[in-house]
Amino acid sequence: MALQLMKIGGVEGLMKVESAGALDLVRTIASGLDWTLIDEKSIELRGDARCAGIFSNGTQAVTPNASMTPTPADLTSWFPEDGIVISSGNAGNITSNDNGSQKTCFNTTGDAVLDNIVQGLEVATTNVVTLDACVLSFSFTAPRDADELYFEYVFGSDEYEEFVGDVYNDYFALVLNGENIAVVPGTVDTQVAINTMNQLTNKEYYISNDPGNNTDHNDPIPYPHFAPDGFTKKLIASGGLNVGTTNTLSFNIADVWDCSFDSWVLIEAGSLTFNRITMPPTTSPPTVSHSDVPTVSRTPAPRPPTVSRTPAPIVSRTPAPTGVEGDPHFRTWSGAAYDFHGVCDLVLIHSAGFGKGIGMDVHIRTERMKMWSYVASAVIRIGQDMFEVMGGNEVKVWTNGVEGELQNTEGEKDGSYHVSTISGHPIYMTRESEKQDEFVIDLGNGEEIVIGTWHSFVRVSFKNAKKENFKDSRGLMGSFPAGVKLARDSSTKVEDVNTFGQEWQVLDSEPNLFHNIKSPQHPLKCEIPSHVEMRRRLGESKITTNQAEKACANVNEAERDLCIFDVMATNDEITAGAY
Repeated sequence: MALQLMKIGGVEGLMKVESAGALDLVRTIASGLDWTLIDEKSIELRGDARCAGIFSNGTQAVTPNASMTPTPADLTSWFPEDGIVISSGNAGNITSNDNGSQKTCFNTTGDAVLDNIVQGLEVATTNVVTLDACVLSFSFTAPRDADELYFEYVFGSDEYEEFVGDVYNDYFALVLNGENIAVVPGTVDTQVAINTMNQLTNKEYYISNDPGNNTDHNDPIPYPHFAPDGFTKKLIASGGLNVGTTNTLSFNIADVWDCSFDSWVLIEAGSLTFNRITMPPTTSPPTVSHSDVPTVSRTPAPRPPTVSRTPAPIVSRTPAPTGVEGDPHFRTWSGAAYDFHGVCDLVLIHSAGFGKGIGMDVHIRTERMKMWSYVASAVIRIGQDMFEVMGGNEVKVWTNGVEGELQNTEGEKDGSYHVSTISGHPIYMTRESEKQDEFVIDLGNGEEIVIGTWHSFVRVSFKNAKKENFKDSRGLMGSFPAGVKLARDSSTKVEDVNTFGQEWQVLDSEPNLFHNIKSPQHPLKCEIPSHVEMRRRLGESKITTNQAEKACANVNEAERDLCIFDVMATNDEITAGAY
């Protein structure tokens, strides 16, 4: 079938956008796939007909403004030349920058998927809804030799840069089999949006195209033939497939709070593939100097009033690391927090497929402290090698059961030094203070396991965990990446945290990874204090809630409640230092 195109934006010789039906949009991005795999009857475009189109001459959009000093970076090496664009406004308006005032209002409905994302992650209110949604969706069959689906995209918006940190936080989602796979590189579930990728946050993936801060909007524009005031570098989305059967995929974008200031997502032609794509370099272009007009607070263009909606203030959220805190507070792969105070040896994660099959286990050992428990030790097995850390007045480490000697590097300019190596992965230690040490296991490609100690407490967290290494992970961190609390059969969901904790006690049929054995050991069950006893001890704390809140005032919000609990439970304000 030939493409039926009508020009809806662009100037001759520059980037062009032409209208197209849903079938032709899918044909453009899936040109490299066997078309018989795609269910044509399932293809649907929902939204105003002008919200989507096919673009060409894409690299012309990022022709740098030669009049600026220094000249903005040449982005043509990675910017998509052809593909499709979907928008919360008019897709054709992406072809020229008019000083940040693209604000098409179709007055069409929002999108339920994006509503759920915004209401779950944005602000603590149920009033937030999306508007002017544009959704392209279809179904396809994944061949049995396919592992994951990949495609490349660029997100841009006129909400940049004056509305970063505001409630007008436009979202989009790339939903594969019900899971949004449009996430910030190196994270598991941080959605790509205005407030998560910008000139301040994750800026290595962000390109500024803002005309400046003066209220008259007279500053030169770095890329004058491209509408968004800011846009991401080319990003890669990937997700697991249901092989040999039907999969669903949708591209969803919409305005948040009101219909002003459009956003766009570009999907590169032919980039939909079952073959792995390499991430482009993340080096940011040089900082662009604007004209000598004094920098003042930029006055946003007026927005139409939103009926019966009062924007709630943005709450600063710093994502907490996944893993386990010392007291012991667990976070699943998705970041969900829960407490399990059982005293025993526990499986934090078990991943048989890690490192192309050499496997990884992370076990922790909890010990009793009055009516509470805390993580006293952690051991990591990669392949046949093991590294163990035990907290205390003197932190101790073992490699394959042999105790190592630690240096005191406190106060040195470069306090990090090589401690050990397991299965080819180096381990570095930094002595942060007399009471705080940190061990980093370098897994390569930016992936790390960080083991921290504070007094007797031990914490374990994972940085930049990749699906190829942890996709089969099970244990107290749940499934990867959704963090579902699954039993050992990998299918039964366990909601009760005490039952879940007992489920992942180290069994007597499993190897003991620690250098010694300490009771209780399976088949004896973990010792769990009752909720009544725990509440009574918390009520007897000599430290008040106000005192604990002050002690934890500098702790990021995601962990503050845990910090307050620990300070009161241990009767020691110094415990806040563990955070």
